[in-house]
Amino acid sequence: MRVSVPSEGTPLWKLGWMVTTGLEFRIRHGLDYGLLMRHEHVNTAFEIESLLRFFFSDIQCRVFGLCRGLSLYQFFVCRGPILARCEGPGR
Repeated sequence: MRVSVPSEGTPLWKLGWMVTTGLEFRIRHGLDYGLLMRHEHVNTAFEIESLLRFFFSDIQCRVFGLCRGLSLYQFFVCRGPILARCEGPGR
C-alpha cells in the first residue's frame, strides 16, 4: 500500500496552511480556517504512522521537507500486511 499524508502535528505543516489557505480563507470569508482544520485533520502524521506500523511489517517513509518533524507531507510504502491484525474480532 502507498499512502501520502500531510505532516499534521508538525510546526512546518501548521505554518504552511496558516500562511496560504488560512490567510486566504480569513481574507475572503472573515472566518478562522483553523476551526475547519481541527475537524478535518483529527489524526497527526505520527498517529497514522503508528497505525501503519501496527498493520504492516515493512514500512518505508519519505518526507517532503528536512525531516519528519519539519516536513509538509510524508509518503509511506507499506509491505507485508499482518493478516491476523487485519481480521475482525471473532474470526
